[in-house]
Amino acid sequence: MKIEFENDGFPFGQCNLKVHYELNGKPKRWTFTDEQGGQPGNLKGPVVTLDAVGSPIPLQKGLLSREGWYLIKDSGKDVYKNGWLTQRDPDHIQDYYLFVYGTD
Repeated sequence: MKIEFENDGFPFGQCNLKVHYELNGKPKRWTFTDEQGGQPGNLKGPVVTLDAVGSPIPLQKGLLSREGWYLIKDSGKDVYKNGWLTQRDPDHIQDYYLFVYGTD
């Protein structure tokens, strides 16, 4: 995986951040315009509890996908600080985690 970032003074975006990787021997490129909503290959995530569940339930998206990557958008969400859940610093505008793992 190769990360390409142009420090243009702006937050991460489609014009200044690209991730290059190989998937099944073919070169691929991820940018911010690659939304996972179009990922039909997502293998879904775990169920938090089965208490009082008596019929099929919808599953949330999970980290694993047949597309070979998954993005967690954590911007604006609360964080744990000194053992307590607290609001994120307002100056912290972006928090993304990109997992690129292929399909093997």
